[in-house]
Amino acid sequence: MRKTKLNFASEEERRAYLKAIIAFFHDERSEEIGIVGAEKVLEFFFQTFGEEIYQKAIRDVRNVLKERADSLEVELDLLSEG
Repeated sequence: MRKTKLNFASEEERRAYLKAIIAFFHDERSEEIGIVGAEKVLEFFFQTFGEEIYQKAIRDVRNVLKERADSLEVELDLLSEG
């Protein structure tokens, strides 16, 4: 696995993610993992799914903006007819 810096989140957010991962393993799997284990899990998910999730978010935003632009175009057409 390639080692990258987790720069997609602030240090405070990263700590919250690690805390959530540790809690998940404890609550759902009755397993105790430490910070190092949680960092490895976070890094795995970021490297494995991060780009795909990011690209999906970009597509979703693009679609929302297109819908809004289309709606504004209709409204402008209605205004120019009046």
